[in-house]
Amino acid sequence: MSRYYLTEKQLKIPQEQFPVNVHPLAFHNYDEEGIKNHIKKLGWRDVPDTDPNSSNCLLNAFANKIHMERWGFHPYAWEMAGIVRDGGVSRAEALAKIEDAPEPDLIDMVKSRLGLQ
Repeated sequence: MSRYYLTEKQLKIPQEQFPVNVHPLAFHNYDEEGIKNHIKKLGWRDVPDTDPNSSNCLLNAFANKIHMERWGFHPYAWEMAGIVRDGGVSRAEALAKIEDAPEPDLIDMVKSRLGLQ
């Protein structure tokens, strides 16, 4: 049994009963600071208006909030658990990322831009 792939039995469960998240980047070694340092050399810049789980997407915090409301868990929980098991981050670091509440002002701005307020 692989921790990254669903079993045949799991694939037969109706989608409504079994939420599935696929994280293709979770297959690679994880070193957030190393990744950021590398892409900074290519011209990437960190932006101040995103949540702790995103490097450049304003929608991420809003999408995470909706996911948590709908499914009752953070969408990055499985991915972060795998990264912890592989030694990429500590459990405390992973929990800090998924327990950090989305910034209300950011959520409101995204909702406004989407015409949901």
